[in-house]
Amino acid sequence: MVRSSPVIWVAYVIMPLFALANAGVSLDGVNLANEGSLTVMLGVSLALLMGKPLGVLVSSWTLVRLGWCRLPEGMTWSWMWLIGCLAGIGFTMSIFIASLAFNDDSLLSAAKLGVLLASAVAGVIGLVFGRIIVLRMKVAEGLPGTRPSE
Repeated sequence: MVRSSPVIWVAYVIMPLFALANAGVSLDGVNLANEGSLTVMLGVSLALLMGKPLGVLVSSWTLVRLGWCRLPEGMTWSWMWLIGCLAGIGFTMSIFIASLAFNDDSLLSAAKLGVLLASAVAGVIGLVFGRIIVLRMKVAEGLPGTRPSE
């Protein structure tokens, strides 16, 4: 287990910090008191937190219902919702689109802040919900240590 500890730090701390530092994200101009900045930040955040999961879930459900595809064996709709939540971790593409959409530095900074906040929240939601799904699967399979009486 000595090897897994550095892997976790590199994968979940060092690499994201490296990506953030080298992505050119500057939040110097963030001023949520400006007209529209708060609205832009909330709109971008809600789009990533609600739009991505709904888009993944609804489009997948529709395609399955139409018979154009099927879920892989072992895949449940809970897993699909989790995938949608994790899709809300938008970073480079979301910031790229924001840079095309906003000419005003204050609005662009607010959009970037919305992307960063939503990505962090989506990651936490994905982590928590993923853990719940795995625990439910273990309980359903009756694995040792998962029953309340044990």
